Amino acid sequence: MRKIVTRLAVLVIAALLPGAGIALPVSAFVGQPAIRAGVDQAVYAWQDEGKDLHLRVTSKNDGKPERFTGKVCVADGRKISSLSPVMLEQGDTAKVGPQERCVLFTLVNNGHIDGFDLKTPGRKVTFDVNSNGRRVSPAKVWIGSANAHPPRTPFHLTR
Repeated sequence: MRKIVTRLAVLVIAALLPGAGIALPVSAFVGQPAIRAGVDQAVYAWQDEGKDLHLRVTSKNDGKPERFTGKVCVADGRKISSLSPVMLEQGDTAKVGPQERCVLFTLVNNGHIDGFDLKTPGRKVTFDVNSNGRRVSPAKVWIGSANAHPPRTPFHLTR
């Protein structure tokens, strides 16, 4: 009983630490979420059947650009094998960073869709997204075809 209480306490403390992410199972990520461009700030993440990962962002179409920045990193020592930008405009960047383990991005959005697709054999992938210098709220993150929200950000995919 003491071991169970100790393990539970460690999990609770880890979840409450600033910047601590929550690992989500691969089932939560499968399939594309329902993307609604230009309606509100939103981040969409999913994995397709081929195990490719996808990230898209959008913002209100109100003439005020929103700047999304962040990184998607493989945490188990594996590398990103490919990166494909999707609908990026002038000023948007998505590039594989040092040691080929992270995609570093800046996506300036005006109510359209911006993003990228990536491939990695990695089993644990961390998503950390900011908007205008602030971490994006979990309520603005949509994951998989079930349109789930992570309990907090950043969040991890464990597959």
